This record gives sequence, C-alpha cells and structure tokens, in this order.
Amino acid sequence: VMMTFVSVGLPVSAVFWYVFASIPIGALVFGFRAPVDAQHTAKKSEFEQVTFRESMLDWRSWTLKLIPLALANCISHFVMENVGPAAFDTFNGPQVALFDPRSADSHLMNTDRYLVVLNIFLLVGDIGSRRLAYCFKFDTSRAIVLALGFAVSLSVLGFLLASLGIASLTWIAVFCAFAGSGFNYGVASKYIDGLIPKRHNLIAYSMWMFVGYAGAIAGSATVGVTRRWICEGQSYPLECLSHR
Repeated sequence: VMMTFVSVGLPVSAVFWYVFASIPIGALVFGFRAPVDAQHTAKKSEFEQVTFRESMLDWRSWTLKLIPLALANCISHFVMENVGPAAFDTFNGPQVALFDPRSADSHLMNTDRYLVVLNIFLLVGDIGSRRLAYCFKFDTSRAIVLALGFAVSLSVLGFLLASLGIASLTWIAVFCAFAGSGFNYGVASKYIDGLIPKRHNLIAYSMWMFVGYAGAIAGSATVGVTRRWICEGQSYPLECLSHR
C-alpha cells in the first residue's frame, strides 16, 4: 500500500518516517491493550515460558517439529519480498500493456492505477488466505505437511507467473505469492500453538520468524536478478525501461 503512495509521488523517506513513528505507537497500544498475563487466568505451570537456555537444552521437543514450518516460511518470504518489488521495477512506463508486453497501443492502463489494483490483489490474497487457514483443523502431521505444501505451491506458482512479464498475470502472481505467505502464517500459528509444547512457544515463534526473514532478505536482495530474468534480451515499449 505504501508503495502505491510512492508511485504517485510520496517521498520514499516518508515511508521510513511512517515506520519510525508507528513502532512506539504500536508498543504503547500493546502495553495498554494486550491481554492480561496468562498466569492470572490459568495455571502458571501450563503457560509460563522457559528461558532461552532451557529451551535449547530441551531442543528435541520442539526444533524437529519446527523444521518444515521454518522451511515453508523461508520460501514464502523469499517469494513475497521478491515478486512485489520486481513487479514495480518491471512495469515502469507511463502505461501498462495488460496482455501483450510488446504492444504500445492495445489494452493499456495507467501505471499508477495498475499498481493500485496490484496492491488490492496483494491485500486480498494475504488477508483472505490467513482466514482460510483457520477454517481447517490441521491436527495431524499429514494435514500439516499437505497444508504447507499447498502454501509453498501457491508461492512458487506466483513466482513463475510473475517471471512471464505479462501485466494481467502479474496480478494473479502477486495474489498467489501473498496467499501462499498468508496461508503459511495461518497454518504455522495453529501448529505452534497446538502441537509444540507451550513452554517453548516464544522461542518457536522467534526461530520460525528468524528463518523466514532469512528468506525475505534473500528475496529482496535478488529483485534485480528476477527483473533481469523477466527483461533481459527483451525490447518492450512500456515495460522493462531503463528509467521511468
């Protein structure tokens, strides 16, 4: 959403100031509105989080269960942080040819409006898939593996569609990429809450996100590689331009 504002003239620095201002506000909201500590509403022995050292000493009870979740999270974050920015860098002319990148006068759309629609697909894919994940139980190992496979398949499909460089398909690509990520989030949160010992919840979530963001860093660092994959050797009138 913020990149849509950037595309219509918002300074990039404003995005960083927005993040800078939002963090303390979020911390205050959490501090005043977070649920009461679990020890006041349930047995402390059931919900109390152990220390990092204790979790590492008891690694067999949670790390092996976390491996498939972490790998799926790494893949989905890679695609999520790669496909979106690559689309912004690819469709960088004043207009976008929706169906044929070689066309300069057929089925055109203003680039800013195109990016707004792209972000709507992104939003619906992400939010909708998270809610969808909570419609299923995922209470067996087989169900978890199938669900993670579905999430990763969506992410990979999104990446492959984006690599074609066709604007209309990139809407679907972004939807799939972020739907895969959102579904992965929903499955992982249910799994960690339900099947990993509760005393290790904090470190399990932390390690899951740590591995996932390794994928995100790799994805954002290779946006240029993906753009070259889409654009190299091609001469399009409205996309893959050297400058906007």
